Amino acid sequence: MKYLLFLIFSLWCIASVSAQITFSEIMFDVATSESHDEFVEIFNLSYTDTIDISGWQFSDSSSSDEIIPAYGNSKLAPRSFAVILDGSYFGNSTVYDSIIPPNVLILKISDNAFGSSGLANTKSEYLSIVDSTGDTLTTYRYSIGNTPGYSDEKMSLDSADVISNWLDSQVEGGTPGFINSVSLRDFDVGVDETSLNYPFPLFENDTVSINMKIYNKGSQPIQDSVEVQLYSDRNNNQIFDGNDISIYGNRIYLDLPVTNSFETIFTHWNNLQSGEHDLVLQIYYANDENTANNTFIWNVTVVTRKNTLHINEIKFLTFEDEPEWIEIYNSGDEPLFLKGWAIADPNDTAFVDSSIFIYPGQYKLLAEDSLYEFYEISDSLVLILDNFPTLNNSEDDISLIAPGGGWKERIIYSDDWLEGHETQKVSMERINPLLYENKSENWGPSLSIVGATPGEQNSIFSDLSIRKSKIEIQPNPFSPDEDGFEDHTIISGENPDLKSLIKVQIFDIKGRRIRTLKDNTLTGDKFHIVWDGKNDDHQLARMGIYIVYVQILNDRNGVIRELKSTVVLAHKL
Repeated sequence: MKYLLFLIFSLWCIASVSAQITFSEIMFDVATSESHDEFVEIFNLSYTDTIDISGWQFSDSSSSDEIIPAYGNSKLAPRSFAVILDGSYFGNSTVYDSIIPPNVLILKISDNAFGSSGLANTKSEYLSIVDSTGDTLTTYRYSIGNTPGYSDEKMSLDSADVISNWLDSQVEGGTPGFINSVSLRDFDVGVDETSLNYPFPLFENDTVSINMKIYNKGSQPIQDSVEVQLYSDRNNNQIFDGNDISIYGNRIYLDLPVTNSFETIFTHWNNLQSGEHDLVLQIYYANDENTANNTFIWNVTVVTRKNTLHINEIKFLTFEDEPEWIEIYNSGDEPLFLKGWAIADPNDTAFVDSSIFIYPGQYKLLAEDSLYEFYEISDSLVLILDNFPTLNNSEDDISLIAPGGGWKERIIYSDDWLEGHETQKVSMERINPLLYENKSENWGPSLSIVGATPGEQNSIFSDLSIRKSKIEIQPNPFSPDEDGFEDHTIISGENPDLKSLIKVQIFDIKGRRIRTLKDNTLTGDKFHIVWDGKNDDHQLARMGIYIVYVQILNDRNGVIRELKSTVVLAHKL
């Protein structure tokens, strides 16, 4: 009977330990040394029991390693973290020495690599902790695709080890030995990229309506006052001072009963000033346990209504006696007075000296001579300019200059932008006049039957669509069959950090990368990226569904956010 009671008690103790331990963080793809700096973090879920880890094993399903104390102590206190380091960390690295809190239990594996040869970066591995009796205490299969230096973190430590309860760390280097960056705090008021809503685009001198959402990002109800400040940070110091433009500032009472509930605040931004603005939304809450999400910055452009003129099409390869020309387009909603505008290359500048307007949505041609013999276009749409620049056939530098000086658009093109259609002497068309002008991927050869589209919408035109906090792909589906209709798709989105790098990749439905459109390229507050339906070998991709994967990176190559969407590539039947 005593033996039976002892056996029952032993089994209860084992079950109790199993229920008390959980993986809390996995650093499998480090930004520093792969040989020494991987770590695994575990947490004692018990509120009362200290656990001895003596005889425990770490397994990655291919091999097991003994877990041993790094400094003699093998006892894990209640509600405490323990960090398991690579055996080779000691003596070879100091990355975590100043990060791991001094009261945290530091463990190590018995040899110089987790599992057989370290934690894999390219495939998900099934990890487990096994106690001295051979019983499995906790398991987790981590997800790959993290930016180097960003771990997998468990959100709610007391909840199940399911994939929906894990996220990529929000902190480069992870959070070894302290609360995870993705974990809920008790009291946490915050803002994020969804907090600010305003019309697009913004024009100078307008007054626009803005609404702000303040979120309860914690686990406990918020019934308290907070201070809210929204301003244009003119000196980029993220401190509201006399140099800034105040849009809203007030103390408000919040009643946010549950996690992710929010309060919406409405305000107006009056008499917008043209140019770039860093809109800073900041909140101050006395009981906040997480101030990392108390500030968010949106870089927005307020467009002057006089700066809506764009170079839209260039005819630099011409047939015998055909004049060269450049098409301009007014993307604004008001007529634009053209007198004083100019087109120039490094050698010549041609000014518009006529008192004429270009109306909203209208195209006009700047040319060296009349075009009526070559195209069906009204003479009223063609401006023949003295001293029109001679456009070089191989490459040139073209500027659109505003009255009073200063170029508004500049294009340094080459014949490569015609993608092999040089011998056909077609025009070079802009996919959309709102796309950045000096990128080859935003231009292409005309697909018109006459080789150009003077005075009308370009044959390769694609519309733009931007929604905050996500990417938008238009058209979708698209059909890159060179019929002049939906031959390109445009990946559009907004970027929360002006100094970020962007990486854009296309994957097929089986997860195989077929195209890298951008690879750590500097981007501004908005991006528009064109895909022509081709893979990295310049071959047209097969018909089907493709995954667009966007990473926005900070200056230290850390992910600010990752965005995914799908696009359908269709062919003619």
